[in-house]
Amino acid sequence: MSGDLVPTTRNWSAAEVDGIGDDVDARYLRVSGEVELGNENERPHLTMSEPPSSKLDVLSLDLVVSAEGDSVLRMRWASFEWRHRTFPGAYTGVRVMWQGVEVASLQL
Repeated sequence: MSGDLVPTTRNWSAAEVDGIGDDVDARYLRVSGEVELGNENERPHLTMSEPPSSKLDVLSLDLVVSAEGDSVLRMRWASFEWRHRTFPGAYTGVRVMWQGVEVASLQL
């Protein structure tokens, strides 16, 4: 994936969800989406932005694409999900960034 181009993304969602299993009292922020990639060895994921958002109620995340293994050129949509433990009402929205460019703005 070229670092100069903003990737095409789709199907973004963000929501607070209840914990499961041993963690039923926990709350999580779940963010998911899809990114169009040009190589089989590329994997998308989200990380917390550094520096964080200047608005405390908006979580800023970075979309990162890493490559592992053999390169096989093929355009495809890759889905991903990110979870972060939180408490109810901690955030009103999520911004997803690609190298400083906003690719998604999600309301909770």
